[in-house]
Amino acid sequence: MKPETKAELIAVGSLDIEPSLLGKITVPTAGPGAGKTAFFFRSGDQRVRLALNKDSPLKAVAEGDEIVITRDGKEIARGEIEEELIHCPDQAYINMTEKCIFDCKFCPVPKLNGKVKTIEEVVTLIGEANATGKMKAISITTGVDESVEKELE
Repeated sequence: MKPETKAELIAVGSLDIEPSLLGKITVPTAGPGAGKTAFFFRSGDQRVRLALNKDSPLKAVAEGDEIVITRDGKEIARGEIEEELIHCPDQAYINMTEKCIFDCKFCPVPKLNGKVKTIEEVVTLIGEANATGKMKAISITTGVDESVEKELE
């Protein structure tokens, strides 16, 4: 996938695709896509996360073992849906605090009012991800539940 194509996919941010083609999908709890059903698409060495949206101008269909993405009937990308380990392919990507006192313009987390994971829950998630043999990285992120100082404790 060319960088311009990846930029176009990111700019649109969503794809109309039959959910049965996605396999296991998750709802992210951090970042701009939080709260939306999302999945990863890979073409060559490029990866992009997209939200599932029936009204998207981007459409996708299966063609053999590949997913073909079109816009206005013209093919723009061809690749595969990547399976997530924990919210990301090959990663245990964990949001410890799924709520936040701040209201950053790009982030919907404060509106989701999610849960706060315990250290034990995080360790269990990492252990389960590691047991698959597919984990290459651990990524930890957090919102701020009460205060920055308390979050650091």
